[in-house]
Amino acid sequence: MSRNLHVTDNPAVVTVGAINGGNRSNIIPESVTMLGTVRTFSPEDEKMIIERIKTITTKNCRSQRCYRRSEDTLQRALPGNL
Repeated sequence: MSRNLHVTDNPAVVTVGAINGGNRSNIIPESVTMLGTVRTFSPEDEKMIIERIKTITTKNCRSQRCYRRSEDTLQRALPGNL
């Protein structure tokens, strides 16, 4: 996200904590699931990052002639302490 935010003014963290797809090393899976978190100090930055993730994943899938089915779930946490 460092290309989209000024990280010293608006720090943000995007973590991909799990990638699940398939169960064999030599077979391309039919689907893949990615789970992660987004941490920001402002709701505006959070919204922008989520939109960028959607855009990047959609365009990457399109470039590979596959599709992206979104099942976005967002669980809001308490604001971070300063």
